[in-house]
Amino acid sequence: MWTSGPSRVAIIGGGITGLAACYYTAKRYPHANVTLFERSNRLGGLIDSRFVQLDNGGTTVCEMGPRTLRANAPHTNLSLEIRELGLECELVFTPNSDPMASKRYIYYPDHLVPIPVANLSKSIVNIPAPDRLTLHRTWALLKLLGTEPVFQGLLSGICRGLFAHRPEEHEEDDSIGGLLTRRFGKSAADNLGSAVIHGLFAGDLYKLSARALMPGLWALDGRLPFRFDADMPIEPWRASENSWLQTIRKGPAGELERRLFLDASLFSFANGVAQLTERLAETIHCMKNVDVVKDVAVTSISRTGNGIHTQHRRENSPTDPVRAQPAANGYPFSHIISTTSLPITMGLLERGQFRAHPNFSTMNHVPVMTVALYYATANLNHPHRGFGYLLPQTLSHDQNPENALGVIFDSDKIVNQDNTPGTRICVMLGGHHWSSLSRLPTEEEGICRAKALLKRHLGIMEEPVRVITRLEREAIPQYQVGHFDVLRKAHELLKEYDGRMRVAGNCYHGIGVHDCLFGARRVVEDLHEEGRTGLEYYS
Repeated sequence: MWTSGPSRVAIIGGGITGLAACYYTAKRYPHANVTLFERSNRLGGLIDSRFVQLDNGGTTVCEMGPRTLRANAPHTNLSLEIRELGLECELVFTPNSDPMASKRYIYYPDHLVPIPVANLSKSIVNIPAPDRLTLHRTWALLKLLGTEPVFQGLLSGICRGLFAHRPEEHEEDDSIGGLLTRRFGKSAADNLGSAVIHGLFAGDLYKLSARALMPGLWALDGRLPFRFDADMPIEPWRASENSWLQTIRKGPAGELERRLFLDASLFSFANGVAQLTERLAETIHCMKNVDVVKDVAVTSISRTGNGIHTQHRRENSPTDPVRAQPAANGYPFSHIISTTSLPITMGLLERGQFRAHPNFSTMNHVPVMTVALYYATANLNHPHRGFGYLLPQTLSHDQNPENALGVIFDSDKIVNQDNTPGTRICVMLGGHHWSSLSRLPTEEEGICRAKALLKRHLGIMEEPVRVITRLEREAIPQYQVGHFDVLRKAHELLKEYDGRMRVAGNCYHGIGVHDCLFGARRVVEDLHEEGRTGLEYYS
């Protein structure tokens, strides 16, 4: 058993979690040497903001990864970092009062249906929407419920679901689809629930874990009658996270969060979400106790007598071993934080734990293709202004031959980020629709699909001035049913490393940017404590 604190720390992965973990570690432990390993030549991971030059001399921002950040997300705790990184003056907001923040649509069965939303219970779900239903919104909702096929069976399903029992076989976990069907009816789950899941996770709601991804509804589902009570039970791991967040929010971070985000629904930065990762990268490059090693892949991890050892290879020369930068003082490391996926991380460990426990393979990722289009004419999505629309998985192949997940109206979501006069629209393709394909569509095929979809749905005949695509083959991790059991097993295996080996990232505590920052900060805060893995909350 080791007794010393962090002295040499290796961080695997240069995405948002790895960058944040490197920043937090170097700041929290200034006497420790920190080495960040990234297998590509680019830092930032999935976050990717691109500037597009237009013929009129202007530029527009195209987001090829996360497009905005939620100001009211449960894990919003980066307000202090925004100040420390000098990004406060770069913030751009969509206020709660902006009608565009809550104007969202579902395409079913052959047209866009507006969805009036409100935050009726923030303990269950907290979305960019007003905190109450006005009389006008209530009337609009009742009218839609009675006329639109997408809402068919919703009211009767809710009435039956108020007193539905959670089946004994689902006491440990259930799919999101199973929970929604039990509580709101099959039609509501298929048509409404699947559309929301497409927008959030690009996954199949009948395979994803309700306990992991919708903890509020999961806790509520275990209660009879189905009541929206203020004293709703919280799982111990979530209670631990909430307690830690409350501690943070009692200090300067909380004051900044209230001042910056109190009246905001969504926010980003003037030059896109990537300003956050770029500023993190610039900051850690200037830290004297940090080395950043790019184009190097970690191939294995093993314990030694006085630490934990890593093997590497250069990506441009797979057979050549690589030594760390001299400033990292070589090997062994006292700690390793892996921010890569769970299957990759477990596959690096010395005794092949990944192969010994095939359940880790259930943590798969789905591919997503992003097609960003810029049109010279303004407001081409009129009269359907707003955030965008989603497509449910109940649509037939004839209704959704493009395998689209959703469409985002980038010109509307944060109006003061970009002053270009045209229309910016982003089409998201793939997700679980493509998870079993032997060959993914090319970027050219994706562009054709996106233009065909916008022509059929919105009547857009105009040719775009600029089109940018990105195909991410492992875009979003899928928290499948049994996610907690998988992480419990991973925790037990990582405990064998006596706290030297830890994990953080979008495979563990949530897939959003806020979740990644939260996980990075949490694992770093506990780095001096023995026996931690980053997954102890699931034990």
